[in-house]
Amino acid sequence: MKKIFTYILFAAMSACTLTSCEEDEQMAILLDGMWRGTMYETYYDHYDGYFEGSEYYTMFRFNKRGTYEGYGTERDEDGYGNVVERDFEWKVSWSTIYLYYDDVYYYNGRAFRDNDYRATIYNASLDRYYFSGDMDDNAGNRRHFRMEYYANTWGYARPVTRSAEEPPVATPEMIDALKIKAKPGTK
Repeated sequence: MKKIFTYILFAAMSACTLTSCEEDEQMAILLDGMWRGTMYETYYDHYDGYFEGSEYYTMFRFNKRGTYEGYGTERDEDGYGNVVERDFEWKVSWSTIYLYYDDVYYYNGRAFRDNDYRATIYNASLDRYYFSGDMDDNAGNRRHFRMEYYANTWGYARPVTRSAEEPPVATPEMIDALKIKAKPGTK
C-alpha cells in the first residue's frame, strides 16, 4: 500500500511539473517579439508607503534563445521625451518572468552604470495580441503595464487592431486587385 501511495504521489508531482513546464514554454514562445504600450510606475517611500509615480510609453523586445529564456531590450519614454534604454536577459520559470539587466543603460543617449538591476514580472496575462502584468524591481519600484503586440523579431507583424488614427497601408498588390474589380470605363 505504501508503494502504491508513493507511485501515485510521484505521478501527481510529475503531472504538476510537466504542466508548469508546458506553460513556461508557451509563455516564452508568446513573448518572442516586440510589444508596446503604457507602464505606470509606483514608488515606495519608507515613511508613506507606495504612491503613484510616472507613466511611460514602453517598448519591450524579447528575443527567444532557448526553451525558456532569451535576451531583449526595454525602451521607456516619459511625457517629457526622456528616453531610457536597457538590454536584459530573460527567463520564464513557474509562469514568472525574470529580467536581468545589463549594468550599462542609456538615458537620452548617454551611457550610465547601474549594477545588479533586475526585475520580476508576475500576474502576467499573455496571448498573441496583449501582454499585461505587474513588474517589481530590486529598487522597490512597482509597475503595472499593458502592451499590444507590435511585431516579431523578424519584421513580420502579427495582425493587431489598428487605432482610428492609423490609416491602412495600401500595397501595390492591393491597388492592382482593386483595379481588376473596377468596372471598365471607371477610374
